[in-house]
Amino acid sequence: MFGAAIAYASPNAGSLLASYGICRMGLGSKGKPRAILFASLLVPALLAAVLFDWSQLPYVVITCACVGFISWWGLDQEVSEQRVILLGVAISLCFAAVDACVAWMNGYTLPDVIEQVIGAYSQYLSGSNNIAAQTNLSVASDLIRQYWPMAYVINAIGLLVCSLVGASAALRKRAKRPVLGRLCSYDAPRWVAIPFVVSAALAVAAPHLGDQSSLADFVGRNGLAASRIVLALQGVAVADWYARKLNVGSLLRGILAAALIWAEVSFVVPSVLGLVDLLAANFRDLDRGRRTVDKAAK
Repeated sequence: MFGAAIAYASPNAGSLLASYGICRMGLGSKGKPRAILFASLLVPALLAAVLFDWSQLPYVVITCACVGFISWWGLDQEVSEQRVILLGVAISLCFAAVDACVAWMNGYTLPDVIEQVIGAYSQYLSGSNNIAAQTNLSVASDLIRQYWPMAYVINAIGLLVCSLVGASAALRKRAKRPVLGRLCSYDAPRWVAIPFVVSAALAVAAPHLGDQSSLADFVGRNGLAASRIVLALQGVAVADWYARKLNVGSLLRGILAAALIWAEVSFVVPSVLGLVDLLAANFRDLDRGRRTVDKAAK
């Protein structure tokens, strides 16, 4: 309950503690009413939000939903990559919808709010003699205008990771299989390749779409960035699997993962590797008829 109560102030910390507590006590496990699970989250979370910051009410509900579903699936041993990815998409859209509604109620749109934030920082630095800071802000402003929807994706990833870590730690204490498997066991659903390819095509074709070119480029770039996260993790998982097969130590595997993340940002290598593994190669010879988190680890 404490984790849910602090969700209004720190959603990530709250989701970690709440998922740990629920899975540790087995609330909502098989044979028990699911209402107990969600009530134990929503009651203290909503009460704390009403008492301390009512503006956080919709965000608290979204956080509780994330924790509730991860805990539910974790207790039932039914967590899968597909479910987690779809939940992440839903959370991202819900956060964006809440912010869009708040902006609309104040007579703005989300892009208007982004421009206001950028303008405030620009005005703050306009009187400064720090040329480097002004240059960096100019570069950052262009990136923010182009990729601001990714803030919602990153926010959703933070909630999911914290919820998964908390649930996994609790299930270990209960002598059950943890929610989180090894990195080498990660296997994304094949349909992830569709938004990746469609977004890439849209971004490439955008300059030839006339009046819709800006919108197409915006949607294509953000869709590509979001799907790259999933496919990059697939590529890193493949590399980690081969590293384990060669008996590479944990430290070197960590360095390899960090190097691949850098390569993703600069060269898109892990995403391409993940896409090839998912659609054609199946480097780890996985049985993709089943979708459990640690199937490759067995």
